[in-house]
Amino acid sequence: MHGKHIFWGAMTSILGTLVGADFAGAATKPTPPSANETAFDHYLTAVCPTLEAPTSAAALTPAQQDFANQCVYLTNNFKTHPADLLPVLGMQINALGPETKKFGSLQQDNLTARLAEVRRGATGVSLAGLTLVGSDGTVLASGNSRLSDFLPGGAGGDGNGEFLDGRLGIFANGDIQDGDKIRVTGGNYAFGVKNDSVTVGADYRIGQQFVVGAAFGSGKTTTDFANSLGRLDLTAKGVNLYASLFGTSYYLDALAGYGVPRLDTDRHIQYDGLVPVDQDAYGTTHLHDLWAGFSAGRPFNWGAFALTPEGSVNYHEIRLSEFSETLGQPGSTGSGLGLTFGNATVPSLQARAGLRATYTVSTAWGVFEPNVHGTFIREFRDYSDTFAAQFQNAPTSAANLFYVLHTDPPEAHYTANGGGINFHLAHGFAGFVDYEELHTLKTLRSHEISFSLRYQVGM
Repeated sequence: MHGKHIFWGAMTSILGTLVGADFAGAATKPTPPSANETAFDHYLTAVCPTLEAPTSAAALTPAQQDFANQCVYLTNNFKTHPADLLPVLGMQINALGPETKKFGSLQQDNLTARLAEVRRGATGVSLAGLTLVGSDGTVLASGNSRLSDFLPGGAGGDGNGEFLDGRLGIFANGDIQDGDKIRVTGGNYAFGVKNDSVTVGADYRIGQQFVVGAAFGSGKTTTDFANSLGRLDLTAKGVNLYASLFGTSYYLDALAGYGVPRLDTDRHIQYDGLVPVDQDAYGTTHLHDLWAGFSAGRPFNWGAFALTPEGSVNYHEIRLSEFSETLGQPGSTGSGLGLTFGNATVPSLQARAGLRATYTVSTAWGVFEPNVHGTFIREFRDYSDTFAAQFQNAPTSAANLFYVLHTDPPEAHYTANGGGINFHLAHGFAGFVDYEELHTLKTLRSHEISFSLRYQVGM
C-alpha cells in the first residue's frame, strides 16, 4: 500500500511538472508574425547578404553606408523584436486606400445632398452649411415631393422667371468628417483621421423632372498615426458631372468625377538600434482618383407620412504613382532607411440598401420633417489592397527585390441607423440636422452628426 502511494505521488508530480511546463510555454509563446512582418523579414534575408560582397566603403554614400549598418542590426533583431521595429516597415502607406477614397466619397455625398435639394424644390442660389460626420457616413436625402408645396402662402419660392429663381441653380456644399481606427492590426497601425471637403457647382433644370450639372470640389484629409508614427496629408481637387431624373414617386441619380490629389507622407522612424534611430522620412506624389455612382428611391406616401426604400451602387478607384522618400536628417543615423513605394491601384465597389421613414408637419413657421433611417452597407471588394516597397539605398544587385504590404481586408458588410429632422422655414431658410451611427465594425468607430443651413434667394 505504501508502494502505491509512492507510485501515484511520483506520477502526479511528473504530470504536474509537464502540465505546468505546457502552461508556462503557452504563456510565453510569442505572437505569430503577421504576413507583413514575414514579408519584410524575407526581404531583409534576401537583401542584406548582398552587402557582404567585397565593396570599397569609400564608394558608398553616407546613406548607403548607414543602410548597411542598419541592415545588420535589423537582420539580427527583427525576428525576435518585430514590435519594436515596426516603424521601419512603412505600413503607414496602408491607410492610403480607405482614407484617400474619402475625397471622392465626400464629393458624392455633397452632390447627393444637392440633388436632394433639387427634388425638394430648391432653385436659384443654395449655400449649404458644413456637415459634421463620422469616418464612413452618408448624407441625408429625402425622396419626398417639393417641400414648397406645404409652405404657408407666399413662402413657396416658386420661380418667377428671373435668372436666379428659374432653371439655373448655383450651390455650395461642405463636409467635415472625423473618425479613427481604434487598434493596431496585422495590416494597419492605429490612427485618427479628419476630412473636409467643399463642392461648388451649377445645374440646370430641363423640364420639371430632369436636371444636369457640373461641380468643382476641393478638400483635405489628414491621417495621424498613434504612437508618433507620422501622418499622411492628402490635398485634393476634382471635377464632377451629375444628373437626376425624378418625379413625385421616384428618383434616379447618376454622378461621376475625377481628381488628382497630392499626397504628402511623414513616416517617423524611431527605435533603439546599435545607435538610437530617430528620423522622419518624407514623400510626395500624386494620385488619380475616379468615382461614379447610381442611386434610386421610391417614396410611398400616406398623407403626411412617407416610407422610402433607397438604394445605391458606388465605384471608386485610386491609382498611386511611384515615389521615393527623403530623410529629414540626411547625415544622421537612420538616413539610409528611406523607402521607395511602387505604383498601386486600389478599387472599391459598394452597395447600400436603406429605408427612411418621414413625417411632414406644416406650421405657420414652415415645414418640418422628422425622420428615422437604417442602411445595410455591402463592400463587394472585400480583400486586401497591396503596396510594394523597397529600401532605396539597397545595393544595385538588389534593385529588383521588394516586399509587399497587405492592408486589412475591408469589412464586407455593416449597418448604420439614425434619425434627424429637415426644415424649410417661411422666409427662405432651410436645412437639416441628422445623427447616424455605424454598427458591426470591428476596428473602426464612427458617430455621425450632420447639419446644413441654406438661404434661398428670390423667396
